[in-house]
Amino acid sequence: MAKTPPDMPAQTCETLEVSAADGTTNRLTIFPASNSTAVVLLMPAMGVRAAFYRPFAQSLAQAGWHSATADLRGIGESGVRVRQGARFGYREMVELDWPANLQRLRQRFPGLPVYLLGHSLGGQLNAMYAGLQPESVAGLIFISCGSVYFRGWGFPASLKILAQSQFLLAISEAVGYLPGDKIGFGGAEAKGVIRDWARLARSGQFKPAGTSVDYEKAMQAFSNPLLAISFSDDDFAPHASTRNLLQKLPAARATHLQLQPTELGLAKVGHFAWVKNNQRVVEHISAWLAKQMPTK
Repeated sequence: MAKTPPDMPAQTCETLEVSAADGTTNRLTIFPASNSTAVVLLMPAMGVRAAFYRPFAQSLAQAGWHSATADLRGIGESGVRVRQGARFGYREMVELDWPANLQRLRQRFPGLPVYLLGHSLGGQLNAMYAGLQPESVAGLIFISCGSVYFRGWGFPASLKILAQSQFLLAISEAVGYLPGDKIGFGGAEAKGVIRDWARLARSGQFKPAGTSVDYEKAMQAFSNPLLAISFSDDDFAPHASTRNLLQKLPAARATHLQLQPTELGLAKVGHFAWVKNNQRVVEHISAWLAKQMPTK
């Protein structure tokens, strides 16, 4: 059943109910565009609600592309609440939530190619899904997204990333979840997510708990187009971390744009400012998407 959020005009967006194979519910927020030839699904960073990306999704729709956002499991509109002892990690999101999201999008936009756009953790999970189901993904878009492997930072920042990631893991193990909203690191997050994230930080390997899939091998075979956008002043996803993630997808037809804050008309972009100051980023994405569309 589709419905419109009460704080937005009826013609602006709609929401679609989604149910994963294990019964976990969520919602997709859809921003339709006129005569679009593709759909862009945006997946958020760790602990960030999908609603935060609404200005960006609206800009994509205004540029002529159907866009959609969805919360990560345990965040925002997700039917799971981390503090209630929910047990899940990367596996449940990639192998249960992603297929449900894609199926619902195809019901809404039959026949159109779907591009997965991910910010930070959302992009990492998109890459994993692209390896798992490459035929379901027309292409990938990374923004401020890289591998959290600590060697993606220069010394001494690399040691700081390693120490912080393992410290947050220790907190989540002790408390039963990560109270990120209380300690100033994102939102509340499931212990299983932090385990998988911390493992990536120290090993550089995508090896989520409980899966039978070799994601490192699967990602190597993904050969569709990929656009990565990183910013020179992004301490959470520096250019080198983005390059580390791109190395996981060596067969992808990748373009990596390494932007300066001045290209967005800003003194600082960091990890988040591009969401609202999005004109230049949307222009890059729109131009790239246009190149991927079949010529008539």
